[in-house]
Amino acid sequence: MSRTPAASFDRNTVYLESLAWIPDSPHRSRIVILALTAWVLGFDLLWALSSADEGSLLYGLIDEPAHLATCGIALILVLLSGQILSRTFVLSALLASVVIDLDHLPQHLGVETITAGTPRPYVHCALAVILLCVGGLVLPRGRPLMFGVAFGFAAHLARDVVTGPGVALALPFSESAFRLPYLLYGGALVVVAGACLASTMPGSLRSARPGAEQR
Repeated sequence: MSRTPAASFDRNTVYLESLAWIPDSPHRSRIVILALTAWVLGFDLLWALSSADEGSLLYGLIDEPAHLATCGIALILVLLSGQILSRTFVLSALLASVVIDLDHLPQHLGVETITAGTPRPYVHCALAVILLCVGGLVLPRGRPLMFGVAFGFAAHLARDVVTGPGVALALPFSESAFRLPYLLYGGALVVVAGACLASTMPGSLRSARPGAEQR
């Protein structure tokens, strides 16, 4: 028997019951996505209007929550698609989406050993995600952890390629920065938020109920 998205989502709540912020229904999940999207786009707009330096520590106070929110949106979308995610995977992804930026600390302390010649530290590259995925395939017991960290890193890089100087994704083969327009990232968030908003409208909720069209 095929598994329905709703049933899959209900089962996910068993895995994630200890995480209070995880919404317990598709409807609430879409509301959370709307709130996270408004948070990210709102603060990004305020920072853009301020014309402040994106390399400052102050920017990190805005950028890190935005990375966390981006990863959270991606995780909720995966849950809404019917996939089952373990608690380890979710926590690893969320933590990794911000912990990866610890490699910026040496640079702020005047040490450029892991940033020389690149727009961001060396861990900010596609190879880090690939190695984590390979590790998860080779070590089944560590798979939820490694796949979760890889997911968090990937979500982090998705935002980094549209902000600041970009990312040297092809390290160690190339130190060239890869950058995309912020409009792609912002536009994707708007599209997702718009779809969530449309699905939470009263008319959509009524039509989604079993037998709603039966008289």
